[in-house]
Amino acid sequence: MASNQGYVLERATWDEENYPLDNKKLNFQLLGRLTALKKNEWEQQIKVNDTISLIAAQSLFGNEETKAQKITSMASAKLISEQQGLRHAMGMLAADLSRDAAKGLGLYFYDQTTEPEKDYISN
Repeated sequence: MASNQGYVLERATWDEENYPLDNKKLNFQLLGRLTALKKNEWEQQIKVNDTISLIAAQSLFGNEETKAQKITSMASAKLISEQQGLRHAMGMLAADLSRDAAKGLGLYFYDQTTEPEKDYISN
């Protein structure tokens, strides 16, 4: 769902007067919406020798055979759940290891607007 709709990234500046933290006093500003690449965009942008990005793409789109599986029993539901969990873990690992993989999964944001000596809270 997040790969289709994306993630909304917001940030607020935290000051020492707001202690203990009161979320109602924070003024969040929208930094952007991050979305994963579509399948054709992955195919155009991924280099064949970029193994980590290929792992990320596979984790996002998965094995088409397992996506088409129908839940016919608790065993099949467990198998599908395990496969989804494994794809998720591999995608998060790939995003952690590679900026290109993180960009492709819609998990990369480089903030150039932060100021030194300020504390920020992301939402």
